[in-house]
Amino acid sequence: MDVRERIVSSDDEGTETQEQVAARYRVSFAVVKKLLALRRRTGSVAPVGHRGGRKSMFTPARRRLISHLVRHLPDITLAELREALGLTCALSTLHYVLVAMGLTFKKDVARGRAGAR
Repeated sequence: MDVRERIVSSDDEGTETQEQVAARYRVSFAVVKKLLALRRRTGSVAPVGHRGGRKSMFTPARRRLISHLVRHLPDITLAELREALGLTCALSTLHYVLVAMGLTFKKDVARGRAGAR
């Protein structure tokens, strides 16, 4: 039995106060209150997953466009790429996305750059 379930079960028995349940399981009183509220709201004490956050501006469609631009314009700079995509992000952000996509540039002595790999 998970500690969350044991905490709620101990409170259900009614032999201890919520403060005593918290001390028994070495958690804060707030944890006990939150678990009981969670069970009332959802019927379960299972952990709630990540529920939000900012949506990435680099959608799959935009990533395909990035890939297309970099492959067909190997000398495009980050600033030019950002402008072509109509983005307002930092150049470093765009760089990290390119690295995550595996689109890196290798230097070539004759041309200065060999192009996207």
